[in-house]
This record gives sequence, C-alpha cells and structure tokens, in this order.
Amino acid sequence: MTDRNTLLASLRLSDRRLTHTLGVEKAALTIAARHFPALREEEVSAAALLHDCTKEWTAAEQLAFCDSQGIGLDAQEKACVKVLHGRTAAVLAERTFGLPAAVCDAIRRHSTLCERYAPLDAVLFLADFTEENRRSLACVRCREYYEGLWRCGDPHALEKALVFGLDAVIRENLEDGNLILKDTLESRNAILYRLSADGQG
Repeated sequence: MTDRNTLLASLRLSDRRLTHTLGVEKAALTIAARHFPALREEEVSAAALLHDCTKEWTAAEQLAFCDSQGIGLDAQEKACVKVLHGRTAAVLAERTFGLPAAVCDAIRRHSTLCERYAPLDAVLFLADFTEENRRSLACVRCREYYEGLWRCGDPHALEKALVFGLDAVIRENLEDGNLILKDTLESRNAILYRLSADGQG
C-alpha cells in the first residue's frame, strides 16, 4: 500500500484544510484504537489523509471529474454537490494510489455514512466531525459528548456519538434549506434501532 509520506506529499491543500486533515488523522487513529483495534493503522491514516483531497475543487471541477471518470451520480448527488468530494477523492484513492476497497469506501462515505457502515467508515465520519481543530458549536459539543461517554466507559460511546454527529448534520442542512441525503437518514435510523434493541433507546 502507498506509504504515508507519499500520500502526504501528494496533497495540494490550503494550510487550513491541511491542518484539518492532520487533525482527522490524529482523531481517527485514536478512535480506531479504542473501538476497532484490529484495523490497520496505515489504512486508518490513508483514509484520513485523502478524505478531503478534492474538497477545495470547484463544483464544476467535481462534476467534470465525475464525468471523465465515469462516476455515475444519482439525482441527490447532482443536487448536493458539496458532498461530491467524497466520491471524487475515493476514486483518486483507488485509481491513483491503489488503496484498498475499505479505505476508498470510508472516504466515499465520510460526509454521510451509510446504513450498513463498516468500522473504518464510522471511524472516519466521527474523526472528521470531532477533530480538535473543529470550532463550530456542533462539532465541539459532539467532541465533548463523545469524550465524556468514553471516559465513563459507556460501551455505546461510538454509536451515540455517531447519532449526535448525524443529527447535527441533519439540523445544519435543514437550517440551510438543503437536501437531507438518504444515506444520512438511513445510517442514523439504523444506529438508533440497534441502540434501542440494546436497551439504550
């Protein structure tokens, strides 16, 4: 697999975006070690480093890349261009760096999650939302909520924090008059069903 230094050197990001990316890597490694110690550190790191590698592309650049690479977009994705960087970054991760499917899937889903998410998907979503450089109130609250649950030994700390983050994403989109993507709703509901089945609802 492509080594970390090569991935890091490939990034063409603003200072602000690079700081965020390194924060996500740090948070992802911590979250993975806590909840999924079997995950390979190099895969966690790779997913974090590349998750926003196309974030600063314009909408036109995102759409042109999707067209040139044969990336089929559904109606929701075409109407919500701001999440397309997950699709384009995942394709770069696969075709340029030959990264494993699990890494590319996590990159693709990092803004929305999905109903049947994998461990690395959950790690990257939460790390992206809670990394230490995030200053929005929702991100700060989610970070504090998760850390509090973890310190208290709550066995469902990860799942509860994911719901907190998904709820925040949904609220933001509602306030901005944006679409609520199907994957976001389905992942939230799936986690709540599982928590309810475990007596946590």
